[in-house]
Amino acid sequence: MSEQSAGDILANFKFPVERGKVVEFAAAGRTPHPLFVDREAAQAAGLRDCVAPITYPSTFVFHMGAESAVLELMQRLKMNPARSVHGEIQFRSHQEILVGEVFNATLVVASDEVRISQSGIKRRFVGLDLLLHNQEGVLVSTMENTFIETLSNE
Repeated sequence: MSEQSAGDILANFKFPVERGKVVEFAAAGRTPHPLFVDREAAQAAGLRDCVAPITYPSTFVFHMGAESAVLELMQRLKMNPARSVHGEIQFRSHQEILVGEVFNATLVVASDEVRISQSGIKRRFVGLDLLLHNQEGVLVSTMENTFIETLSNE
């Protein structure tokens, strides 16, 4: 198991919300809502600028400064990538994510536990939370991830 435990911070980094990237993300997800891609439509709706889709924080890995950030995180958590899967993701929006903002992102270990199934299979469940705070320190978005590793029964 890892030396990391619940509450440990794995990474702190800047998370900019760039117009072109939001437009690409919305197009890739086939969600070209006018508020995602049209600044005038967003302003007519009372927003300062375009809104990023609620799932946009999933691009965080591209802002961590390492080409293989996920593999490096797995190494730090002492997880075997060959025996691990991404099991679940949940997004919690506390405020809209707007184009032009730069967030302070924090990746935190939320939980790390081993569970044994009725058939005796041991699995490790690791929860990682991505917290996005604006420049005033207000929590804007939380992305909760669960990774599952099947452990050897030895």
